[in-house]
Amino acid sequence: MRPDTQPQPAPGDHRPEARHRRSRNQTLSRRASAIALAFALVLIVAKAWGWRVTGSIALLTSAADGLVDALASLATFAASVAFLAISRMDALISSVPVATV
Repeated sequence: MRPDTQPQPAPGDHRPEARHRRSRNQTLSRRASAIALAFALVLIVAKAWGWRVTGSIALLTSAADGLVDALASLATFAASVAFLAISRMDALISSVPVATV
């Protein structure tokens, strides 16, 4: 079976291989979000520079639209970082044995 077609583990599945697969997917998602954010910022700077040089309103409008894209990428990145932190806390909590009273 190809790695990208493996079935996803259930949310409550705490086996080591399931945790590893979830962790890898979350890491890839976080990395992709960071790359999208960086690329959006580079495009904004390039378009703003182009607008300053040429005075083109189309470039200014495109740079403003790029700000919306950058905000969306920032929200996705923040959510993926938060989700990764929460899932790590969940794994840590689920690995602690429960004391019986």
